[in-house]
This record gives sequence, C-alpha cells and structure tokens, in this order.
Amino acid sequence: MLAIAAAALAGCNPWPEQRQVQLPQLPPAWRHFEVALQLTVVDGRDGRELRLPAAPPGARLALPVGRHRATVILAQPVVVGRAPAGGRAPAARTAA
Repeated sequence: MLAIAAAALAGCNPWPEQRQVQLPQLPPAWRHFEVALQLTVVDGRDGRELRLPAAPPGARLALPVGRHRATVILAQPVVVGRAPAGGRAPAARTAA
C-alpha cells in the first residue's frame, strides 16, 4: 500500500504553475555593489522550499508556485562584486 502511495506522489509536481513576477530594484545607496537576489520559493501550506538560481534586481521572471494559494517568495540580496572607487557596479550576472 505504501509503495502505491509513494509511486503516485512521485508523479506529482509540487510546483505545478508559474507566475510572472517583477523582482524589486535595489535602493540607490547600494549602487556601488554588484548584487544578485537569491530566490527561494516556499509553499505556504506545507513549508516545502524550492531554491532557484540567483537573479538580477528588477528582473521579470516566471517563478513556480506551490499547489496551495499561499506561496512566499524570498529574495535575499547577495553581494557578488564591488564597483571601482567612484564608479557604479555593473548589473549582476546570473547562472543560466
């Protein structure tokens, strides 16, 4: 009986849909840093997490959402570089 349930669950995608989201821009005070946003999607009902590749601030992305209505998207800034003295940092590069 457990094997049947496990096989049925293995075929279920816990992240069945995608939604378009616009990531926030960084505040002007951060202009000297090259920053990427590390994204984690959390299903609000069961707490399941999905870590995604980092993305540049302001990017428009299709992100997966959980099976339940409450899905939380965490966007944690990660400094990946710094601008030369007096300069402005380039846009963050992300992994493809």
